[in-house]
Amino acid sequence: MNVSRRRLLTVLAGGAVASAAARFRLGFRPARRDDRTVWLSLVRDCRSSRAVGRAYLASLPAVPDSSDLRRRLLPSDPQRAASVVSDVERLRQHIGRQVRDDFGSGRTVQVRGWVLAETEARVCALIAML
Repeated sequence: MNVSRRRLLTVLAGGAVASAAARFRLGFRPARRDDRTVWLSLVRDCRSSRAVGRAYLASLPAVPDSSDLRRRLLPSDPQRAASVVSDVERLRQHIGRQVRDDFGSGRTVQVRGWVLAETEARVCALIAML
């Protein structure tokens, strides 16, 4: 079947309008920013972060899942956690505080010869899982 670009755009636009109308009519709130995008925005080099994350995960006796890592990285209060992860700058500040606390409390890990805060290693591990 050969579909022209114009036809494809018309179908996509119609679907978007129908979806928006259904959300408005049914009272749905717009979707939040993609969780994956927020976490990936924390690092400059995803490839390096993934490599560090994989090395960290390989050093653990039991590999946590991504939900467990998120729980450890975010505030325990669900409303606060949702607020933190909904804003990149808020998440960056929260993670920065945790990293400083980790170094101040001696919660560090060695990964490939680097000394990292546990929080830094967990962020990299989460990114490796995304």
